[in-house]
Amino acid sequence: MATTVEQAFRQFSSNLEIRDRQVGLVSNRRKNVVRALGQSLSLHSTEPSKLIGSYDRHTLTRYLSEADVDVMVILHYGYNKDWDTPSGTVKALDRFKNVLDTAYPSTYIRRDRNCIRVEFSEFKLDAVPAFRYEDGHYTIPDSVRQRWVSTNPFVFAEKITEINRNMDRTFVPLVKMVKGWNRQAGWPIRSFHLECLMHNRFQYYAQGYTYPSDLLPEN
Repeated sequence: MATTVEQAFRQFSSNLEIRDRQVGLVSNRRKNVVRALGQSLSLHSTEPSKLIGSYDRHTLTRYLSEADVDVMVILHYGYNKDWDTPSGTVKALDRFKNVLDTAYPSTYIRRDRNCIRVEFSEFKLDAVPAFRYEDGHYTIPDSVRQRWVSTNPFVFAEKITEINRNMDRTFVPLVKMVKGWNRQAGWPIRSFHLECLMHNRFQYYAQGYTYPSDLLPEN
């Protein structure tokens, strides 16, 4: 039992960590989804998929049932370039859904704006079609505006890692604790928006301080 404020923060942080069983579960589900897509579609030869979102940034909390695990499924451009058109945004997503409907006939699967959401009992997995380009950026479909949108989610992940390193590895636990508060408060702030706010607040910190002092309002 915690006897100081600092100990209470550390206990709270520990309670939000993803368990080993959950890590294994996410890994297996991801591999199986990518494998199913790869059996019907031509994926990138050296980089068929990449985790993105809060899981990649290590800011996902143990409440997996309330979270999305985002997987970028990278298409082989030469074999799928016909989808690199406005109408191809919808066609790519519909093809992904057809493949996953066949692979998971008892699982609820729906098409979202940028991804196919697979609602497993333990968590939701978003499979995002993507093309990869030599300069390191990616494009993903926007089925509403019918255009392929340029993105590089790994840049933000690198920034989170850098802040965490500068703050003696206290930043990522702090983000998780604020997300835990956000959950208890009924999600008044979107998870990614919250991470952006935390990034903007702490991006110039050169060291870690106590958790209570980190959460004091700025002057």
